[in-house]
Amino acid sequence: MWVKRLAAASLVLIILAGLYLARVYSYLLFHSLVELFSVVIAFGIFMIAWHSRAYIGNNYLLFLGTAYFFVGSFDLIHTLAYKGMNVFAIPGANLSTQLWIAGRYLESITLLLAPVFIRKKLNPPKVFVVYFFVTAAVFISIFGYDIFPVAYVEGAGLTTFKVMSEYIIITMLIAAVFALIRQQEAFDKAVLRLMAASIFCAVGSELALTFYVDVYGFPSLLGHYFKLVSYYLIYHAMIKTGLEKPYSIILRDLKKSEERLLVEKNRAETYLDMAGVIFVVIDINEKVVLINGRGCEILGSDSEEIIGKNWFDTFVAVAEKKEERAFFRSFLSGKASEAEYRESAILKADGKERVIAWHYRLIHDEFREITGILSSGEDITDRIEYEKALERYQGKLEQLVQRRTKELERTNNQLIAVTKKLAEAENIERQRIARELHDLIGQNLTALGLNLNIMKARLTGKEPEALESRISDSLSLVEETTVNIRDVMARLRPPVLDDYGLFAAVNWFSEQFRERTGVNVDVVGEELIPRLDMHVETALFRIVQEALNNVVKHSGATIVTIVLKHNGKGTMLTIEDNGIGFDKEKVARSKRSGKWGLTNISERAISVGGNCRIESVPGSGTRIIVEVFA
Repeated sequence: MWVKRLAAASLVLIILAGLYLARVYSYLLFHSLVELFSVVIAFGIFMIAWHSRAYIGNNYLLFLGTAYFFVGSFDLIHTLAYKGMNVFAIPGANLSTQLWIAGRYLESITLLLAPVFIRKKLNPPKVFVVYFFVTAAVFISIFGYDIFPVAYVEGAGLTTFKVMSEYIIITMLIAAVFALIRQQEAFDKAVLRLMAASIFCAVGSELALTFYVDVYGFPSLLGHYFKLVSYYLIYHAMIKTGLEKPYSIILRDLKKSEERLLVEKNRAETYLDMAGVIFVVIDINEKVVLINGRGCEILGSDSEEIIGKNWFDTFVAVAEKKEERAFFRSFLSGKASEAEYRESAILKADGKERVIAWHYRLIHDEFREITGILSSGEDITDRIEYEKALERYQGKLEQLVQRRTKELERTNNQLIAVTKKLAEAENIERQRIARELHDLIGQNLTALGLNLNIMKARLTGKEPEALESRISDSLSLVEETTVNIRDVMARLRPPVLDDYGLFAAVNWFSEQFRERTGVNVDVVGEELIPRLDMHVETALFRIVQEALNNVVKHSGATIVTIVLKHNGKGTMLTIEDNGIGFDKEKVARSKRSGKWGLTNISERAISVGGNCRIESVPGSGTRIIVEVFA
C-alpha cells in the first residue's frame, strides 16, 4: 500500500517539477499545459455525465457534468486569449482575465446550485440549453458589444471589479462546500472528500489570483497550481473513480435504488401473502407469472407448481374453460371494462372446485403495451353455500310462518266470532233482565205504591199520624227503588235505544252525562236510516259510553264532540275532546289498568266487523274514529 502511495507522490512531484521547468522555459507553455489539463478534465466530466445520464441517480453529478462543458469552454478560450498567445487581435491581458472571471463565476454558481438537484427531478437537455444561452450571452458581451466589465488594466493590474468578483466567487465556493456536506448521504465518502478538497483548492486559486499585477508573476503561478490540483481532485473523484469503481459515483444511487426496490418487492410480496384475497398475474399467453400465498393456499399447490402453467388449462373448471378464455381475450382487447366483476369456478389440486369473485385490471409496460391481467379474487364458495342453505331455511320458515299465520287468522276469526256471539248474548241478556225488571219488579212496585196510597187515604183510629209517617216513608222507598230500577234498566239497555235508535240514545246519554259531570257534549248527525243491526247499535252506544267515561277519568276535557254519519262505505262514529291528550306509545307500554278502556273500545269495534283508530298528541286532545262496514 505504501509503495503505491510513494509512487503516486513521486509522480505528482515529477509533474509539478516538470511544470515548473516549463514555466522557467516559457510561462505561456506552463499556462497552456495547466489550462489544457483543466479543459480535458472538464470535457471528460461532461462526456461521462452526459452519456451516462440514463443511469445516474444522483442529479448533482449530472448537473455538474453538463455545466462543466461550458466551464471548460471558457477555460479553452481563456487559454487561447492569454497574453502572448496572439490568437485574438485584442492586445493585453484584459480579455483573458475577463474570460477567467466569467468561467469562475459559472463554475462557482454551478457548484452552489448543484446540491439543490440531488432530491429534485432534472431535465439535462433543458440544463444544457440554459447554459448554452448564458455562455453565448457572456461571449457576446465580451467579443461582440464589449460591455463586459474591465478586469485588468495594463501597468495598473487588477480592477476593483475583478478583485470583488474573486471574493464573491470564493464566498459561493465555500457555501457550495457546506451545501455539499448537508447532502453527504447521497455520496460515497471518498467522492465527497475529493469534491470538497477540489472546491477548497479552487478557493485557494481565487485567493492567489487577487494579488497579481503581472500576469506572469508568482501569484498567477500559485493560482494556476491550485487550479491544477483542484481539477486533478475532480478528475480523481468523477473520472478515475467513476471508471474504476462505477458504483461509487455513476451507479451509486442506481444500486441503492435496486436495493430499495428489492426491499419494497419483498415487502409487497409479504403484504400480498398476508392479504385475504387471491392475486394472480396472467400474461398475454395465458401463463401464470405471479400468485400470492392466499392463491396457493386455495389452489392447494406451491407457487413453483403454479407459475408458468396455463391458467385456463390447469386451474379453471372444465365447464367454464371456454367462456373464461373468451372473456380473457375480450378483456385484453379492451372490449370489457376495467375492474370487470365476474364469478367463476377454479379447480384445486385435489379436483374440488371453489367459486371465486374476480376483479380484473390490465397491466402495461413502460411503452403502454398490454402485458397481461392482474386478477384479484375472493373465495365465495362458503358464502354461496351459506346463501343456498339460508334460502332453503328461509323457504321453510316462510312456509311455517304462512301456516302459523293462517292458524292465527283462523283462531282470531274464531275469537272474533265468539266475542261477537258473547256481545250479542250479553245484549240479549241485558234486554231480558231489563224487561223482567220492568215487567215484574217495576209492576209490583207500582202496585205496592198504589196500595200504600189507598191505605194512607183510609187511615182512621188511634195514632193515625204515626202510621201515616211510616206509610210516607214506605212510599218514598218505593219511589226511590223505582228510580233505581229504571236507572239499572237504562244501564243494562236503555229503552230509548230500542225504541228510537242509536242517534236518539247517544243524545239521551249525552244529556245525562252533561247533567252528571258538567262536561259539554255536542252530538252532530241524524238518525241513521235504515237502522243498523241491533248488535251494531249496541256496540257503538257502548263505545260512546266508554269514551265519555274515559273523558271524566283521564282527559280533563271541557268539550266533547260526537259525530255520527254514513261515509259511503258504512257508518262512522267520531268522538273528539279538547283534553290533555296522551302519548300512544307510552300508554301501549304501560301496565296501568287505565289503558283497558281504549282496548275495550277497539275490541267492541272489531266484534261487529269494524275498526277503530285513536289519534292523540299530548296537549292536543284525543280523537276516536270508529268505522263499521255493515
